[in-house]
Amino acid sequence: IKHRSDVKGVRAIDVAPTLAFVMGIPAPQNARGKILYKIVKNTGDLRELTILHVSDWHGQIVPLAEASDTVGPTFAIGGSAFLKPWFDIYREEAQGDQHITLAAGDSIGATPPISAFFGDTPAIEMMNAMGFGADGLGNHNVDVSEAYMRGTIAPLANFPFLSSNVVDAAGNTPAEWQKSKLFRFGGNLDLALIGFTNDDAKRMGYELELEAAV
Repeated sequence: IKHRSDVKGVRAIDVAPTLAFVMGIPAPQNARGKILYKIVKNTGDLRELTILHVSDWHGQIVPLAEASDTVGPTFAIGGSAFLKPWFDIYREEAQGDQHITLAAGDSIGATPPISAFFGDTPAIEMMNAMGFGADGLGNHNVDVSEAYMRGTIAPLANFPFLSSNVVDAAGNTPAEWQKSKLFRFGGNLDLALIGFTNDDAKRMGYELELEAAV
């Protein structure tokens, strides 16, 4: 890499993921760099998809207060205003429009007052603003009720909710969510997502029947 003229100015953070790709080994989990496809032979047909993901967000619109020790000053952690710029940075670094932002359920329920007081509609509005592409159904999604999830929360979202194993008494998936969804990014790059709700959701108040996913 050092002696190639076409990678002048390469970032140090790009080296580890590129070497991992060439060697066929897992990339460092915390690596933020890009794979330098242009310096690797026979990569012209490859497509890369950036998947941004959070789980159990619980409507954390405002930052949490944290302290480095028991006597030191507190500092802010997380919150929508923190997440959105990071999402945008990774989206900007993605190949073209080949990126998607996902949540894995429990984005509502057990939320701070700024969301809970308004029936968690602010959490969904913030997710819309942050550009989420899909969310799962977790046990906290029905902390108010299954009817509230279907009648108020799901229609407010600009993204689909996914669950393949939460069905009504007749065994059908309610219209307010889907079993799965196919996302097409062009260039023969597709992503299929299948939703699966954790089994303890049945014990946490789902009024729908939970059936094992096949």
